[in-house]
Amino acid sequence: MLENQELELKREYTDEIKRTVIAFLNTNDGNIYIGVDDNGVTVGVDDADDVMKKLSQSIKNSIRPDCSQFYNIKAIEKDEKTIVQVSVVKGFHRPYYLGEKGLKPSGVFVRVGSTTVQAQEERIRELVKRDDGDDYENQVSAIQSLTFNFANAIFEDGGIDFSDNKKRTLGLINADGFYTNMARLLSDQCEHGIKCAIFEGKTKEVFKDRKEFSGSLFKQIEDVLGYLNVYNRIESTIGQKTRTDKREYSETVLREAVLNAVIHRDYAFSGSILISLYDDRLEIMSLGSLVDGLSKDTIMVGISQTRNKKLADVFYRLKYVEAYGTGIPRIMENYNGMNHHPEITLFDNAFQICIPNKLYIGVDTNSAQGETLLETQTRKILNKLKELPNITKEDASCVLGVQPARAYVVLELLLKYGVLKADKMGKKKIYTKISNS
Repeated sequence: MLENQELELKREYTDEIKRTVIAFLNTNDGNIYIGVDDNGVTVGVDDADDVMKKLSQSIKNSIRPDCSQFYNIKAIEKDEKTIVQVSVVKGFHRPYYLGEKGLKPSGVFVRVGSTTVQAQEERIRELVKRDDGDDYENQVSAIQSLTFNFANAIFEDGGIDFSDNKKRTLGLINADGFYTNMARLLSDQCEHGIKCAIFEGKTKEVFKDRKEFSGSLFKQIEDVLGYLNVYNRIESTIGQKTRTDKREYSETVLREAVLNAVIHRDYAFSGSILISLYDDRLEIMSLGSLVDGLSKDTIMVGISQTRNKKLADVFYRLKYVEAYGTGIPRIMENYNGMNHHPEITLFDNAFQICIPNKLYIGVDTNSAQGETLLETQTRKILNKLKELPNITKEDASCVLGVQPARAYVVLELLLKYGVLKADKMGKKKIYTKISNS
């Protein structure tokens, strides 16, 4: 008789035997024989009843969750001596752990070959996931040393209690007093991030900037929206008595799109939400396909069934969202009367929304032909060049009634496509129409 994956030999009773019980509960069925030395020689125990009593009390008082139905202790005769046999079967509610240590390596044990070892955080996380299945929010967080500095401020600003009792009500703390993955998402230690990339042009060939955001989901949302708004240019149209400001992307649309990605993504995947900003569009890719029962058509009309019910409820309570299922319809409504609309693409395990840049493709409501804003601005510049030999960005700004920066964008596009040519006059660029254009 030699030790192996399913067998542990102990010459005498020690309190450390409970660790091996935990290892078998977490890994595989096994037996522990007390009264047999490492070489398989039977030495017996002096008082089997006392050993069984001590071991039973140790398991009952130390191991969590309750594992009483998964082990059996009995005295048996071997080589004319009495030994104690502990039979353990793999438990249903893994990971099992020492109550005084909690769900961390010092409290969780597994079986590796003939040895009982501490489980590392990745193994603990795997055990939690296998036990709880796909109900990510309710799973016990593999990290219990969570802080809520950012979330505390958000709840305080919203006038909502965020005590431990409230955390239990919201599903952040389970019945055993452990933080759940729901708590992990709102904590400063949230492992699921958002990656943003700003590209020049319509392709991914040239990066202008990129940034990754982490921390509490509340913090990520605020940081990402602030970052995107830096690149969300404003165009001002000056009339005789009024000035009208238009953004490339409505702030409402940006907020709804980011919130939708954060609230509805599948957090069982470890990847990040990907946000890509091009000259003509914004793309947001979040992990996870639609929840069963939903389709592209149903979400377009506001029918909602969220994957993360507790998370959605928190955002609703804090008034981040006005009502369930309104995000996508609000985004679509913002593009009513325009030639281009947001598009949704569904993949096997991902959801993407592509939002057009309004200043790039937006309808000029003063154009009876329904030209895009860019087309209208191009036509105005070319008509002006029938009167003038050349034009500067300041001239174009007056012609279009926009800021010089926007006029420069239009002129550079015409230059890029060979409609105009440019010469330098000091520090100024002078644009001239190419004769065959």
